[in-house]
Amino acid sequence: MSAIEDKYNALLAQGWTPAVPLSVIPAPVPGTPGHFFGYVLSNGVAVTLYNHPAVGTFEVHGAILARYLELGGPLAYGFPITDEIDDVVGYQAAGRVSHFERGSVFYSHGRVFELTASAPSGADFEIYDGIDVSYAQGRINWTKVGQAGLGFAYMKATEGDNLTDAEFARNWSGSDGALRRGAYHYFHARTTPDAARAQADHFVDVVAAAAGSAADLPPMVDVESLPQGVTAAQAITSLEFFLAIVWQATGQRPLIYTYPSFWQSALKGSSAFASTYQLWIASYGRPLGGGEYATRPNGPLVPTSWSDYAVWQHAVRRGVPGIGTAVDRDMVMVPGGLTLAEYLG
Repeated sequence: MSAIEDKYNALLAQGWTPAVPLSVIPAPVPGTPGHFFGYVLSNGVAVTLYNHPAVGTFEVHGAILARYLELGGPLAYGFPITDEIDDVVGYQAAGRVSHFERGSVFYSHGRVFELTASAPSGADFEIYDGIDVSYAQGRINWTKVGQAGLGFAYMKATEGDNLTDAEFARNWSGSDGALRRGAYHYFHARTTPDAARAQADHFVDVVAAAAGSAADLPPMVDVESLPQGVTAAQAITSLEFFLAIVWQATGQRPLIYTYPSFWQSALKGSSAFASTYQLWIASYGRPLGGGEYATRPNGPLVPTSWSDYAVWQHAVRRGVPGIGTAVDRDMVMVPGGLTLAEYLG
């Protein structure tokens, strides 16, 4: 029995019933060692199963399948590397997505769009591995983290107008001298620019008051949610105001952290920041269960408004000494001749 037939039978067991009974006869994908098999469900939705011996066997269906074929299918966009899964932004499903070797196709609120993987450019660079943490990781043994060989860590300091992360003070003092570190704020977009002042001031004040040495790395703002009643245009102007205040107060240019589908969909792919602020992109591979995600092959997905990225949050995994939970894994490729702080600043 072929891998495609195994997949077909597994889908049948889940209720993916074809419109008419049929035999599974995979067809070759020309010029590759891969095969495919397509059929139509009883509800009229088209499904295609793809297999590549180096990747595996996955299904693509419905509107995502249609866009994938428009993009050229496996010959142009690569074979699928996941089934269609939830597009998770933070801890919530924002739509559906299928990941392919060279990009991903998203379905959200009736809209289909694709983002292409961005491979690193140039060969003269040094790789820094890091993590970012919050109260979700609980008590952290920073001595063990520092001995694990990581290059940097970012810690959540604040959120919204007045929330301070419950573990920030402990994380900041405990990590002092253990490794390079920076602080971040979880941004709540507002309907007017000046309404973002309170959270900018709160973030700056909390980090400045933390015991221990000052930040080694520039601040980061986490942009991954759009409050009800706030438009994309309002979110953009309030974020511009927030960033300007933090930059002026700290003397350091903040980084913008986001998810590719959120920026492309909720913020309409805004290009308002790409020429001024560096991108920290959260772009994972397949889900591993238990809140863990593998690293996406062939580089992260990048919103079309940016031509490159500075930091890649590439996975969520357990296994960092001193941390008992899964934790965001980050990577920075620093060009030769620059320090990590110089490159991010």
